[in-house]
Amino acid sequence: MKKKKAEILLIALILNFAIFGCYESFRKNGVIADRDAEIAELKIYKNIIDSINGFKKQNEINKFNFVKERFIEFNHEVNDSTVLRFIEISEHFKLDSTNEMFNLFVHEIILESGAQQYYQSMHPKEGQIVTSYAGAIGIGQIMPNTAFSFLKRIVDSTEMYNLECEDFNWIINDNGMYSPNNPETRGKIIEWLSNENNNIALWGVIMRYSLNKNNNNVYHALISYNAGGGGLRSFLNSGRDPNTHSYIKGILQKENIVDALIDDNA
Repeated sequence: MKKKKAEILLIALILNFAIFGCYESFRKNGVIADRDAEIAELKIYKNIIDSINGFKKQNEINKFNFVKERFIEFNHEVNDSTVLRFIEISEHFKLDSTNEMFNLFVHEIILESGAQQYYQSMHPKEGQIVTSYAGAIGIGQIMPNTAFSFLKRIVDSTEMYNLECEDFNWIINDNGMYSPNNPETRGKIIEWLSNENNNIALWGVIMRYSLNKNNNNVYHALISYNAGGGGLRSFLNSGRDPNTHSYIKGILQKENIVDALIDDNA
């Protein structure tokens, strides 16, 4: 992503020098009047802006296509709204700072849930929320206790509401601690996570939090998402290479599978 931004700035800089050179040449040689030169300069600037906007638009289209063609290999019923929400949250929390980072997160979602919030048609659980054996919920496969902890202690509620998430003040104002013995609280959390927009947004919060805690090390953040902070520390203290962690290997394996499927369909 940084490379593409740099390319845009380089193009703008080159065109700016070109404009300045033409403008000065016009003025010195008296080819056209000052007013005409200013009009010509404005037109060139407009063309630059149009070109940059066109470049950005194409970049947005490329990003959308990149995500959708990968999600659809595992979720044949994926909606454009799901793809757009994933991109929106990734951009908001700067999970697309590099191509490698964004690519890993795309395939993390595929590994977690097959890019599904609900089971597809023809599945034995068609229409039901995607839930793991451990109880993780939805497209981001978020555990209810993790959701409770983040919503109560870590997230910025104003930011979440600006991201059009549903209200969760009932968690913030809760005087008790979450436990499996509180079925009402658990039921509300599961219901909140069952909303795809909420689920993807909280996934973004957790990933950004994990990145911040791990000096923006993507592999460490991913392992933390899967195994928790304690699981990450235990793994690293064992002296093992993050590349060998089962979660990282699973994500990279999904990437290879998706690439192969896309190549076969090309």
